[in-house]
Amino acid sequence: MAPVLESAHLELSVEGHAANAITNYPSVWELSSERAVGVLRFLVEQCRIPAGSIGAVGYGSARQVNDDSTEALRELNRRVDIVVLSSQSEGVRELIPEALKEKAAHP
Repeated sequence: MAPVLESAHLELSVEGHAANAITNYPSVWELSSERAVGVLRFLVEQCRIPAGSIGAVGYGSARQVNDDSTEALRELNRRVDIVVLSSQSEGVRELIPEALKEKAAHP
């Protein structure tokens, strides 16, 4: 994925997340931030993503994809998301799903 991101010259946000569980870190905020920064450093240092086009943020357990009721569900909350940022209006962004369907139908 890094070569595509590097050649596209897009603004990126690397978002770290953590399960709401006890860790060896002072808090899930530090853990999620470290995850995000680790991915950011890899993308900048190893994959040539321009440092001025990427940022990192740690959300702790604030943006879970499910509850933490089982270890399997907690594992899904331990993640890093790479988000492509857009300065386009909401109307333009709403066209993306249809454009992707069209592209898939005509490879």
